Amino acid sequence: MRCFTEHYPSILPLIVVLVGLAATAGAQWDPLHEAYSGADGVPMSLFCRPDGGGNGFDECYVFGQGHPDYDATITLILYNWYYDPIPDYPAEDMWLETEQGGMVACAGGTIADGDTDVNGMTTFSQPLRVGGQSNYPEERMIVMVSGAPILHPGFEIYVNSPDLDGDLVVDLVDAILFAQDYFAQNSAYRSDFWWDGYLNLSDLVLMAQGYGTSCLPD
Repeated sequence: MRCFTEHYPSILPLIVVLVGLAATAGAQWDPLHEAYSGADGVPMSLFCRPDGGGNGFDECYVFGQGHPDYDATITLILYNWYYDPIPDYPAEDMWLETEQGGMVACAGGTIADGDTDVNGMTTFSQPLRVGGQSNYPEERMIVMVSGAPILHPGFEIYVNSPDLDGDLVVDLVDAILFAQDYFAQNSAYRSDFWWDGYLNLSDLVLMAQGYGTSCLPD
């Protein structure tokens, strides 16, 4: 997919976002950035925990495809207006959010893997330290640089977590919410951690492994 938007004056660098994925790549363009995403038309689900014990971006689920082995690693490249790469841009100034705020992050829980290198490049590949969940399928993942979103619409990478209520602690409240979904067999995305449209033992195991986790070390 390609789209063009107006060029608004900004102090932000020219930004190029590349998303490397195992699936077929799509593309989005405007005068400030380029984005390639195999998640365009191939929605992917990322299982997360507040303690960072969830899956990395190379362990995403595609609906009904079995094991989490799809790579949704995000590569971000920053340029200035002369199209020179910007090295040493701080990791803490580049982070991920979801469009409606359904993903709730621990402090620093979604920042880039590291500062940009000599080519202006960094990645998002490590497990996120988050709770809550995306409002699937409406709520996509977006990249933020210095507080500004650089891509709309975002990537079709969705998030769920055993922290169902988004308070960044997996506790009895979350267990009750999971049990309500599980016994109702309503296949709610928030509880379908092993993303296959069914709530079963695979999801229960992931819920149990995440119980008691939080942003703080155990």
